[in-house]
Amino acid sequence: MYFSRCITNKLLVSATTFSATCMAILMALIMLSSVTTANSQTYSFNKDMDYFSSNYVEAYQKFKQVCEATGGYKYSEYELPSILGLQGEKLYMSACFHEERANMLKNSAESNVFLTFSGVHGQEGFAGSPIQIAMIKNDTKYQFNLPENTYPIHIHMLNPYGASYATKENENNVDMLKNLNEHYIDVPGWEISKNVLLEQFIDNMNISYIHLESVQAQAVNYFNTLLAKVGLPAFTQSSVLGQIHRKIGIAYAGTTEEWTAKQVKIILNQLLKGYSSEYTKSRKVLYIDLHTAVGEYGNVYAMFDPEWIPFAKQYLLKNEYIHDNLFPFPNGKYFGHFIKELALMSGSKANLTIVPTAWEIGTFPQDAYQNYFLFQLNCRFYQNITDRNPNFCPFVNSKVGEYFYPQDDNWKSWAFGNLTIAMRSSMNGMNQWILEEKWRVASLANCNIMQSFMVIVMIICLIVLL
Repeated sequence: MYFSRCITNKLLVSATTFSATCMAILMALIMLSSVTTANSQTYSFNKDMDYFSSNYVEAYQKFKQVCEATGGYKYSEYELPSILGLQGEKLYMSACFHEERANMLKNSAESNVFLTFSGVHGQEGFAGSPIQIAMIKNDTKYQFNLPENTYPIHIHMLNPYGASYATKENENNVDMLKNLNEHYIDVPGWEISKNVLLEQFIDNMNISYIHLESVQAQAVNYFNTLLAKVGLPAFTQSSVLGQIHRKIGIAYAGTTEEWTAKQVKIILNQLLKGYSSEYTKSRKVLYIDLHTAVGEYGNVYAMFDPEWIPFAKQYLLKNEYIHDNLFPFPNGKYFGHFIKELALMSGSKANLTIVPTAWEIGTFPQDAYQNYFLFQLNCRFYQNITDRNPNFCPFVNSKVGEYFYPQDDNWKSWAFGNLTIAMRSSMNGMNQWILEEKWRVASLANCNIMQSFMVIVMIICLIVLL
């Protein structure tokens, strides 16, 4: 009886069902068509502006297209699990490296690496992405000359969630620069778990209600009182140190290794460590992590630890680009320290030198934008608030996006031009460094040979005389 009723009901609604089914299939085909079109879109690069992207999807596609189309390079991508982007897109960290050169150098005595990161801070990746794409495509007008015995590795949009949603932090509100460098672990002189000052500041910002003007006024009063009590340097140091107890707060370092950090180490294990061998005697790695915000508008602000500044001035960049590192790191965990364990095959005795640097491209003064970072937390984590102006969050997100990635064509032109100069200079300088090191080694060897020869001559003379 139940089966008969089902058949009858199906017959009665067959026309409606058929019509609905057709419409569903049609819509699915349209959506599939749009996705296929997006995935297969071909981009042209006739001018500098063509390397920039308006959103994450475009940046991802351009990087992939150029890597796959450029001879000698190999592309790979790594999907962020269980999370889609703002447009419903899958989110990927991508890698592009010169496989042909890497294979050629794998069993050589010298194998050096030119390594770049973009998008560690999400939205900031839209400045790093264009120069990475340009270096891979390498039109003759840019004159990117890879150093001798060197292969490049470019890792693109390490924090794809932040790039898609216009945030600095990742899907868990973690600052990936802090997480990647393990700031969440206490060491002597770096006790992030006891950063009470920053935690008190976050608690008194009342983030769940900071969309209200009255709460914003209270937050400003508290901040001014706090600065009067502890001073700006102490608060700045507290912010740089970060915190691990307030997930809905600024400067959150996380409490364990995030997906990005794990994936980067997998990539470097394959593309860096995996292309060394027992024949590798020397490896130099220049590691450039690309960011935005600090420095003059559209200009390069390259930060080095003090020990590397003389080297940078001698080999890599114009003095005006070079600055002290503004962001201290835990003892023993210098910027990019994790690369050391992934640079050579296990047990290797090769001479390893890693030069780490973070390059910022200047945008706007932070004072005019810092409130929006707190407002964005309100929008991200309290989405069901009913008394919030519907225009509040779109406006906040646009301001955060603009701070990290200005849409001014002048800024883009200056940023790309300065990055082109800086990258070209660094490649040429790295080549000079490599050649001078070879000359020093050869000179030392010749000197040793001459000394040995002189010893032999002296011995012969003594024998003759005696």
